[in-house]
Amino acid sequence: MSIIEGCIGKYKTPIAETRFCPICGKTVEVFTSMGAILEDAVCPCGYVWEGQPHPALKTD
Repeated sequence: MSIIEGCIGKYKTPIAETRFCPICGKTVEVFTSMGAILEDAVCPCGYVWEGQPHPALKTD
């Protein structure tokens, strides 16, 4: 493992975030990485936050 992999690796670590449902106002925990939701999250009222493809890191 190189130093660069360690730096990039910290951005790939999922972060638990709390989102508020726009329909009922309940809180739902979603997992994100670099601002993108990793997997679908469903509120008890049925509202769905859709998972997004993981953004690619730009390397030169």
